Amino acid sequence: APGLVGLALVAHLGRGLFAAGLVRWAAVSTASGWLLAAALSVVLVQAFTDGAAATLLALGIASSVGMTLAGAALLVGAGRLRVGGVRPHGVLRGVPRALLAALVVGSVAAAAGRWVTDALLTGPGVPAALLAGGTAALTVAALLSAGWALVDGADLREMHRRRVAR
Repeated sequence: APGLVGLALVAHLGRGLFAAGLVRWAAVSTASGWLLAAALSVVLVQAFTDGAAATLLALGIASSVGMTLAGAALLVGAGRLRVGGVRPHGVLRGVPRALLAALVVGSVAAAAGRWVTDALLTGPGVPAALLAGGTAALTVAALLSAGWALVDGADLREMHRRRVAR
C-alpha cells in the first residue's frame, strides 16, 4: 500500500497546515488527491477488465497515486509555512532521509512478512490463516522496530524519554 505514506501526511500534516493558517493550501491539496484517486479509479477499473483481482489492483493504484500527490502537495505547503512572518528553520530537513529509511526498512519488513506468510500458510482454513497472518504481523513489527532503531535510534530514544516523562 504505497499510498499510506501520502494518507498519513493527509491525516497529520493537513491538520497541521489548517492549524497554522494555510487553510486553502491544505484543503486544495487534500481535495486534489482525493479527486485524482476517484477519477483514476473510474479510468483504471474500466481499463483493468480481468476480474475482481484486476479491479482491486486498479483501485489500489488509483488511491496510491492520489494520496501520494496529496501528501507531496502538503509537504510543499509545509515548506511554505511561516510562523509570525518567519519561515521556521529546517522544517523539511529530515524528510528525504526519513522517506528513504522508511522505503528500505519497510520493503525489507514487507518481504519478510510475505515470506513468513507463504511459509506458514500450508493449507486452507481459518486457523492456518490466523497463524500465518499473526506470525507475519509480529515479524513485520519486530523488523520495523529494529530497523527504526538502527536507522534513527535518536528519535526513538527521544520518543521514549518524552513518554516516560509524562
